[in-house]
Amino acid sequence: MAQRPLRFSAIGRAIVVVFGLSLLTAVGFFQPVQRLAVHVLAPVGRVAHRLVEGTNLAFKDRRENQDVAVENTQLKDQVLLLELERAALNQQLAELKVLRTEQTFLDRRSLKGTGVRVIGRSQASSQRVLIDGGSDQKILRGAPVLAGDGVLVGVVEDVQPATASVRLLTADSTSIAVRVRDQAGPPGVVVGERGVGMRLTLVPQNEKLEKGQAVITADADPQIPSGILIGTLSTIDVAPGALFQSASLLPLLPLDRLNILTVLTAA
Repeated sequence: MAQRPLRFSAIGRAIVVVFGLSLLTAVGFFQPVQRLAVHVLAPVGRVAHRLVEGTNLAFKDRRENQDVAVENTQLKDQVLLLELERAALNQQLAELKVLRTEQTFLDRRSLKGTGVRVIGRSQASSQRVLIDGGSDQKILRGAPVLAGDGVLVGVVEDVQPATASVRLLTADSTSIAVRVRDQAGPPGVVVGERGVGMRLTLVPQNEKLEKGQAVITADADPQIPSGILIGTLSTIDVAPGALFQSASLLPLLPLDRLNILTVLTAA
């Protein structure tokens, strides 16, 4: 019977190979090869190390750039908020200045009034505005509405508990008894002109009118104190043979840009 050749398993062969390599390493067989490998692979290792460092730096720079971008966005948002807050503060300061001016006029004339804000405007023309004060603030229909240093700009037309409609002097339905300041002649009447202007009418021909004269309220309406400024005369119109003369009035304030008003009250 023939004898079978001796066969090693895969594990056995691996053990033999590992043992052989260990023996050769122990006797220094691979030292020349190792020195050659170190000599050859050292530059490659340095290049690889630089590549790894460069990659790490690139990722680090990218993360830092992303962080900077996020920080810049946050700073821009903060700057925008600060600008909005500053604008709101400036608006409040401007409103306080106007209210202080209006209150000074009231104190000087011993009048009572309540400060209000314009919260709505007529779309078609500058004839009416909506204010944020009403009967809850003792505002009555027909009450005069002032702005700035005691300038009459309108009259309360309709009142609700928390709001009121103000008819500006430029409205078509405006009709207020007035007189030229520093003149003792009979009063005339100021009427509105389609939301764009005012006109002094019903002034006798013998009364002398000059450009730039101030027009003030006359003592004819119990709700409107006399001597309240309205505007100044601009163009004088005298028709030959007519009983009365008229003149256009320049408003002392821009009626289409009013924001803070004072409504005169009885108490």
